[in-house]
Amino acid sequence: MGRLRCRLQLAGFALPVEYPLFQYFVIAPMRHLAFGEGLKLAAQADFLALSAFEIGLFGWMAIMQLVLFPHLPADSRAARDVFTSSSGVPAPRGLGCGR
Repeated sequence: MGRLRCRLQLAGFALPVEYPLFQYFVIAPMRHLAFGEGLKLAAQADFLALSAFEIGLFGWMAIMQLVLFPHLPADSRAARDVFTSSSGVPAPRGLGCGR
């Protein structure tokens, strides 16, 4: 499951960069650009926006795991044990990766 998730995340990043149609339909009419020039600016906008989002996302995850909660274990089984309530009720099934 972890490999599939990784592939989906890469596809979710690559597809908008390769096919910047949504940004094109916003940028080109607003600036009255030709198709090629509008597509180039749309690709740049998508790449910068998605890159900034991914850097922030992974940076925040690193801060959470390494700085704010360094005592929590990193693997999903141990995390599932940490999030099990004191009454013995198991954690939700969707918790963690790599299953």
